[in-house]
Amino acid sequence: MELLVDGVPAAEVYEEPEILDDWPMHHVKDLKNRMVVGACWQGSQGKMTQHFKGYLSALTLSPFKQENPSVVQCLLQCKERLEFFGLNKLKVGEEAVFNRDMTELTLKARNAIDFSQMLSKVSYVNSRPNPTVGDRFARIIATSRCLTSSGELAN
Repeated sequence: MELLVDGVPAAEVYEEPEILDDWPMHHVKDLKNRMVVGACWQGSQGKMTQHFKGYLSALTLSPFKQENPSVVQCLLQCKERLEFFGLNKLKVGEEAVFNRDMTELTLKARNAIDFSQMLSKVSYVNSRPNPTVGDRFARIIATSRCLTSSGELAN
């Protein structure tokens, strides 16, 4: 059994993910085992405990097989992405380049004002039918390089 959180193995997301399996909730001969998501069965208490608190926007089960990682990536990453609404208005010397998953965008402008205008045309898109509730954080890394008096880039 492997638990993925937003396409990343839970062990990389959480310090000590707790995945409990292979322990039947009951020992009735003709009753099949059940899978529970979001709580733990405490046999000594005869009830569910440690309930999940939060939002679960999607759950994908692949009984008796492990899904291909590329399928899992597509299920998760195809829904959240960045968009740039200024491609048709780029000036000479400006660039807007996405990574393959459209989750990172590199902008290149001739000056800070043009960069600011380009940045204002970047948008976050989540096309999931039931998006995960919560804030989305963006990291912006800016580097500026100046021209020398002879017109060359200074280091």
